[in-house]
Amino acid sequence: MSVLDTVRGTVAAKNMITNGDCIIAGLSGGADSVALLLCLDALKDEYGFTLSAVHVNHCLRGAESDRDMDFCVKLCNDKNIPVTVYTVDVKTLASEKGLSCEEAARQLRYGCFSEEAGKYPGKTVKTATPHNRNDCTETMLLNFARGTGLRGLRGVPYTRESIIRPLLDVTREEIEAFLAEKGQPYVTDSTNLTEDFTRNKLRHRAVPVMTDINSGFQRAAARLSECISEDEAYFDGLISSLSPEDMPAQAPSIRKRFIRNCLEERNLPCSFDRINELDRLISGRKNTRVNISGSIFAVVRNGVLTVEEMEETPVPDFSYTVDFEDGNIIPIDEFDKTVKITSINDVFFHASTIARKIHKKLTKNIISYAKIKGVAVIRPRHDGDRYALKGRNFSTRLKKLHNELKLSAEDRRTALVIEDGEGIIWSEYGGCGERVSPAGEGSPGNLFLIEVTGKNEDK
Repeated sequence: MSVLDTVRGTVAAKNMITNGDCIIAGLSGGADSVALLLCLDALKDEYGFTLSAVHVNHCLRGAESDRDMDFCVKLCNDKNIPVTVYTVDVKTLASEKGLSCEEAARQLRYGCFSEEAGKYPGKTVKTATPHNRNDCTETMLLNFARGTGLRGLRGVPYTRESIIRPLLDVTREEIEAFLAEKGQPYVTDSTNLTEDFTRNKLRHRAVPVMTDINSGFQRAAARLSECISEDEAYFDGLISSLSPEDMPAQAPSIRKRFIRNCLEERNLPCSFDRINELDRLISGRKNTRVNISGSIFAVVRNGVLTVEEMEETPVPDFSYTVDFEDGNIIPIDEFDKTVKITSINDVFFHASTIARKIHKKLTKNIISYAKIKGVAVIRPRHDGDRYALKGRNFSTRLKKLHNELKLSAEDRRTALVIEDGEGIIWSEYGGCGERVSPAGEGSPGNLFLIEVTGKNEDK
């Protein structure tokens, strides 16, 4: 089957174009984009759409970039296809937003496509990009290498909102043969010949190895992409039929897709760890909130997730003296918590007994009163707080500890610490510090258990 016939079949099968559409072709001057332009030009009368082109000069390769621009303008003029040239500053955007040049160029490029589409009010405008089957395979491998769920293994979708990709069923080799047969020249981006970019490394190293293993690797990758796309479409439909109240009872795969959708549809950060954190809160039917970005919070109420904009509650400033007396109760009204001090020496007389008799979750909260220096006070966590945990001869930042424990933003905000004249001796989630940890002593009135109850039970 010829490239044109393959493109015609893809356009029909995916319902990419209808009569009266305005199609804007992304044109870089490379083989893929030139083949795309030729195929669309051949199909425009058959499908009844208007065709124009957009070239984006990224100004990254000096004279070579200008050469590509001139080539595209001449090609379109020769074929009587309207063309618009945009010039963008990739390096400035990359520097300002901390992006790679590849990502900055992509954002600017799609911004130009959107701007061009806005010139056709009242029309159905679609932008055709020259992604081919090889691009889809490379995207799958890239996502796999970076770590992805099934959605990332779909590769490049045929359509996305107003973006269409008619060449996705055509390989790069078929495209080059198609242009050679027609005697149609194209330009080559010299950076594609190097391995300076991650995608180029995959193209030049990984794909050839996979093709040596299986000569039909590109077709196999395309089948995998299709299978995963079908599965993901099913799950998306299922999730859209469910409400947030249904989620706690659903399987993890459903809950996590729901969470991802909630975040992605608002363009919020969506990592593997973040999704798992929110999933634990939903499945456990918790009542808490997690700061996602700025004033945006993921709020979980009895396992029901919503994404809301709200001001972050400031941490109150307080400090209460801790009297180490059996049965002492210290109310922390600011956080709706209670701290209880219990003497354990009337039952346990050395640390090894403690380890056997008390639940392991509590043993880390036993301190040796004799090792406290001066007056002990309880207060909220402050930025920069750190101390040496029990059994360690080095200090750990509480922020790092809380990150390792994957605490919610609310748990971090309301975390308590106890400090004496020389520094922190206990924290709510880390337990006693090495300096005041029991070491075999068991004289009456010396060992005390610290328990937190209330808003966060049994710390």
